[in-house]
Amino acid sequence: MSSIKATHTGFINLFTGLIRLVFGFIFIILVTRSLSVEQFGEYSFILSIIVYTVTSHWIISYWVTRETARGHSSGKTAIVSIVFFYWYCNIHHNWDISFR
Repeated sequence: MSSIKATHTGFINLFTGLIRLVFGFIFIILVTRSLSVEQFGEYSFILSIIVYTVTSHWIISYWVTRETARGHSSGKTAIVSIVFFYWYCNIHHNWDISFR
């Protein structure tokens, strides 16, 4: 373990992040060229809902894990915050689309 350096790990993480960025860009280009404007709009909307869901899951699960490890009971707060966040994202997206 002592032979693994932080800079080496950082460069690997940077390199894989750049590779993901390039492949993501190529994927979006291919999807954009094969879908119509309306279909791409629907695809973007669905993808944004998925991204909000996954991001909130990472944040809330990290927070609940820390609070539980410290001995605090935060399960109810986590459930309420998840429900509120999903509700807010749903209202925000519906309002945003209805006024375009």
